[in-house]
Amino acid sequence: MNPNQTVAVVSDPTLVQAALATAERDWVLIYCCTRETGGAVSGTNMSLRLPNGAYRLSVLKPADGAVLENRDWISKGLGQEGKLALPSFTDDLAVRIERTQPARRTIVPGTQ
Repeated sequence: MNPNQTVAVVSDPTLVQAALATAERDWVLIYCCTRETGGAVSGTNMSLRLPNGAYRLSVLKPADGAVLENRDWISKGLGQEGKLALPSFTDDLAVRIERTQPARRTIVPGTQ
């Protein structure tokens, strides 16, 4: 996994964020936190850019690794930015994304 600045972007500019992703973006880990301890966050979104396919998103509490919620997500492709509403949190939050089913690749006419 390598740092990736475009796979996920948190809408709140006051939050610090980092993302790691495989080259295919089939496994992604995003971490976001407040600049000061004890900061409460609510009403924040995350923009996702993922290849076509079905994904499983797990929202995690980094302090103990507890899964706060799981969601299924369908991406229409890298050109389609999806918005994910994040739950309210204090201090920090992590999101793990795993592709569960890649979409069928379409053949470009004239490339067979």
